[in-house]
Amino acid sequence: MAKLSTQLLSAVVKLAEATEFSMFWTVNLDEMLEVYSKSPLFAARFNYPPSGEPAKLPVPSEPAADEARFLEQLVDVYRERFGKQIVTVDDAFDHARSGSHLRRQREAFYAAEALRLYARDSVPGDAYTELQDDVLTNLVEVAEDDHASGWHRLRAVVTQAGNLQVSGSVIASYFQQVQRKGMCHQFANDDKLTWCDGGEW
Repeated sequence: MAKLSTQLLSAVVKLAEATEFSMFWTVNLDEMLEVYSKSPLFAARFNYPPSGEPAKLPVPSEPAADEARFLEQLVDVYRERFGKQIVTVDDAFDHARSGSHLRRQREAFYAAEALRLYARDSVPGDAYTELQDDVLTNLVEVAEDDHASGWHRLRAVVTQAGNLQVSGSVIASYFQQVQRKGMCHQFANDDKLTWCDGGEW
């Protein structure tokens, strides 16, 4: 151990004399584990499921910029299925048949977003992206198959997502039907899946 110089030793002594040591305290093991149990690292270290559950995200009354692409893809589906009068998202909301469907898809998208945020904050690593990678591998084959319409492609992909076994993921217990549907729209939002490829028009 290096010997402290007289000047440095004096400074250390003065600091020690001026320090209020009552600010430090001991923590027993129970208290330490209680605090640590709320850390994202706890679940991974002890192989426990993550604590808590995804908080529900409110669906904005007006579509946000970060959902624009999947909504655009849905408008394509509705225009193909219900008529060329559906050109915009507002048209789709106002249409008697597409409006309720569109609202359900937005609810599903935000449910999937809630799960993504929960995974980000509750477990180490990138569990949600890993889950997405596994799911997309299975959905691409269905999406690229021949379908009578974009509507049929969308329905086939969502059905396949609902039937997948995802028990290997640490967030598998939270991956319910609504999140599965929402993840399909996350893929559409990133152009990893496309409902209308032009061949059905």
